[in-house]
Amino acid sequence: MIFSGPFANARQEQDGGRPIGWTIAACVAAFIVPTLIVLAGLIAHVLGGRLAESPVALGGRLSIPLPAAWLELPAVQQLAVLVGTAAVLAVLLSWLLWRTHLGLLRRSRETIESFHRRILQQSLVRAQTEGATAQRPRVEELIATQLPILRSGLVAWWRTVPRSVLVLVSCVLLALLVDVWLALLAVVSGVFVWRLYLWLSDEEAVQTIDWELGRSQQHLVELVQQAPLLARLQTRANVSEAFDEELLRMRRRHGTVDARASRVIPLVALAAMIAVCVLMLALGVNRFSVSSVMGLPAAVVLGLSLAAAAAASMRLWQTFHRARAAYEAAAMVYRFLDGEQDAQHGERVGISGLRDAVELDNVTLTNDAGKAILSSLTLRLEPGSMVAVLGTDAVSTSALIELLLGFGKPSVGKLAIDGIPLDEIHSNSLSRQVSWVGQDGPIWQGTISENLLGMDANGGEVAMQEALRRAGIYEQLSELSDGLRTVLAPDDERLDGPTRYAIGVARALLRRPAIVVVQEPEAEEAIGDDPCLDSLLFLAQNGSLVIIVPQRLRTLRAADRVILLNGNRLAGEGKHDDLLAGSDLYRHLNYLLFNPYRSL
Repeated sequence: MIFSGPFANARQEQDGGRPIGWTIAACVAAFIVPTLIVLAGLIAHVLGGRLAESPVALGGRLSIPLPAAWLELPAVQQLAVLVGTAAVLAVLLSWLLWRTHLGLLRRSRETIESFHRRILQQSLVRAQTEGATAQRPRVEELIATQLPILRSGLVAWWRTVPRSVLVLVSCVLLALLVDVWLALLAVVSGVFVWRLYLWLSDEEAVQTIDWELGRSQQHLVELVQQAPLLARLQTRANVSEAFDEELLRMRRRHGTVDARASRVIPLVALAAMIAVCVLMLALGVNRFSVSSVMGLPAAVVLGLSLAAAAAASMRLWQTFHRARAAYEAAAMVYRFLDGEQDAQHGERVGISGLRDAVELDNVTLTNDAGKAILSSLTLRLEPGSMVAVLGTDAVSTSALIELLLGFGKPSVGKLAIDGIPLDEIHSNSLSRQVSWVGQDGPIWQGTISENLLGMDANGGEVAMQEALRRAGIYEQLSELSDGLRTVLAPDDERLDGPTRYAIGVARALLRRPAIVVVQEPEAEEAIGDDPCLDSLLFLAQNGSLVIIVPQRLRTLRAADRVILLNGNRLAGEGKHDDLLAGSDLYRHLNYLLFNPYRSL
């Protein structure tokens, strides 16, 4: 499963996944391990007596040839050379591991960053048909959960393959060269102990019992909640009897879990000790036989080889589990990136403004689960007016706003601008005629001038100053160190919330778009002038259609028209005073949202 498919595709991201230099370094590091083990056997031989003949036997089929000149050295010098060589190889091994690990971490980071960029691009594409709000939970799941899992799997895979595979194979071969039967006995014993542990653990059975325990606990909670009502329908003894029966079932399941958990460690430890005893007995029989070449050096090589092989096996097992999780994560990422795109509906057209109206004709919008976010919505929004949208469901309100921004495609009905269906209007043309003012502006990295002008705004320094004055923040911004050339950041602490919002309003004043969609920030009702609200009314008076999600009663009163949504349906529309007089729902929402005494 993990050798092909989504995880394999992810491993090949970014110019093939892994440079050839990493593979060479990993192979060199892998073969250093058995070399160090052989050196350890030679060191053990020197400690038992000087090396006087070549080749040196370290087992039945393992003989190490040595130069004749080296054999003439004193034992101390032989030991020093062997230890020094081992130290140099250990330093080289550490350096190779550090360099390859650092490199693969960088490559995995680049790979995951490329996925982030592709998710952004795909989200922009999907937003055209599914809406922007619908992207948030899926993108949040991918970025916050699945991509970290995928990166962990990539790192584990690149660290393990091929190094741990080569270490496992080379160390097993080395152990077989020392003594075939002892090595096979050790391998078989190790596999038996490991399989015993997996059988006793039985993850699937544990998960099933955990699920049953969770259900029992939930049932107990329900019984406790329903106990007073059940006591009215039957005797208290019957209620207690039902509770005791569920407790008994939960006790039995706990007993099964406890019994399983209590025997894993003792049985595995017993099996491991038996395996060690068998190995020690076999080693003794081999050691004391007449034809044996199994001495302390050979035993050292055999033991270290088996230990290194066991460590490599554990690394491969852990990598397999991480790669399996990464496979699922990669599959989710690729399902999002490779989602089918809607067919193009002929040649797209451009628009030069809003002359007649934005019309929603029996529009229904559904989410991924098929649930209606907007249902049978029919509206006519004309230019030269400010329309407030107030609803009981924030998701439905946001969906309507996003539809008007060009994000999302009705599953039923039609959304048209001046009679042209929205999906037939080119997105670049639509973006020039529709402007969005968010609660925080928004602000992007750049100077104040760049934040104001963007790509489509008109005018120079004088026009920017006039827009800022109308929005009520020119004096505040001109006091900054570089005036309108001051560089801002999205999280700039010099700007508070109202100032960010005002910059967004000033940007709309400069662009003079046909449609302005505004999400008003939360703020206390103020006495006196409101420059931002006055600016939006100025845009409406000069021909723009201003659609606003209000956060203040003053905005509702100033709107030419209020659209009232109850859940996903239209509940009413009209002037604020008319709705206040004729709609209980509207009065209730006004009380909940705008009555300053409701919390007293």
